[in-house]
Order: sequence, then structure tokens, then C-alpha cells
Amino acid sequence: MATQYETREDRAVSLIRLEYTQQDDEVAGKALDFSGPTVERRWAAGYAAGMGVIEKLDHGALKIDAVGLSLV
Repeated sequence: MATQYETREDRAVSLIRLEYTQQDDEVAGKALDFSGPTVERRWAAGYAAGMGVIEKLDHGALKIDAVGLSLV
């Protein structure tokens, strides 16, 4: 028996969570470090993570087009 959502074909929303894992040189006390080099490293890490998601999508390793809400 199908639920009311299984029969819908019009809504597909995906939420992709990117983790900030490149914190090797940061310590808890430096969490509020907004110096130029630190911000640049964080932006670069986020960009690389985002590009990794796009690469997975391009190669079919990540499926996000299901009807409903997909949390990745």
C-alpha cells in the first residue's frame, strides 16, 4: 500500500551536509580566528568539499533526485 508521499512526482529536495574536517592546525582556542589566511583555508576546504559532491553526482555515486527530502 502506497503512502500519500510515494505517489507524488513533483517534489524532490536534497540537503547535502558538508563537514569541515581540515582542522589539523587549529585548536579550540583558535575557533574564532578570522585572519585572512585562516579564512582562505576554510574557503578552500569548503570549495574542495563542494567539488567532491559535484564529482560524485557526475559519476552517479550520489543520488539526490528521489521524490521527497533526501539528506546526504
